[in-house]
Amino acid sequence: MWILFIIIHVFALSASQIAIRHSATDLKVDSLVMSVIISTATAVPAFVGILICGVDFTRYDTFTIWGLIGDITLGVLFCFTNAKALELMEAGTYTFLYNLRIGFVSALGIIFLGEDASLLRLIGGGLVFIAGFIIIRKIHSRKLGVLLGITNGISIACITMFEKWLIPTVGYTNIIFPACVIVAVILWIILLISKITFDWKLMKSPVLITLLPLRCVAMYSFTLSMALGGLLSVCTYFSSLSFITTSVAGIIFLKERDMMLSKMLAAIVAIVGVTLVFLQ
Repeated sequence: MWILFIIIHVFALSASQIAIRHSATDLKVDSLVMSVIISTATAVPAFVGILICGVDFTRYDTFTIWGLIGDITLGVLFCFTNAKALELMEAGTYTFLYNLRIGFVSALGIIFLGEDASLLRLIGGGLVFIAGFIIIRKIHSRKLGVLLGITNGISIACITMFEKWLIPTVGYTNIIFPACVIVAVILWIILLISKITFDWKLMKSPVLITLLPLRCVAMYSFTLSMALGGLLSVCTYFSSLSFITTSVAGIIFLKERDMMLSKMLAAIVAIVGVTLVFLQ
């Protein structure tokens, strides 16, 4: 069952990244405003879930509370760097940098969660990591975008590690629902303090209307795949296949033609890497 959810996640993730990039370039949506929008997309169903299921904080101890705080802090960082990176670079380029998370997830899963450090998995993860550096090597004028893309990958790697640890410990609804709501609240507060205007007319845009459910599906399908038994590293490896769908969608819908040869080479290397992980 977890495989079905991760397949849904791949396509929803790609579509949401394309929508964010389109919003930044065509609609000129500010990156902080976009981070508020994408966090709200996952917070609304989480809030409804809290009303229905409640949150049992008695399942937490001092150690796991710090895990929740870390998850929330990284969630805020992830939403902003995701929006800002896609403002500064093509979606197809960004997705390769984002997938540098593979190397970090492999290390975190092995060190902190005791996951199997099989040779094929390590080689496969390393190849996907190399694919990202093939892209970095060709980027010269967007250093801030590169830094944000890598930061985004590191932050989501740490978030997934926290959630993979906390879900069986405190329960899915007791970590995912409050974390999503608090992240959105924090970003709304930052937006209000910054005095950047939130133009509500933007929400009439078909792109943003489509983005909201896509972002929601992308996040919840991934966390559910882990909750249903998928290993942190394996779920992330499958999620990394979004670099193919995102790159293709970028070419078709956003007319992205930058660094085509490098993207093709990086894609081949990454596909070999993910295949090795699947075979292990």
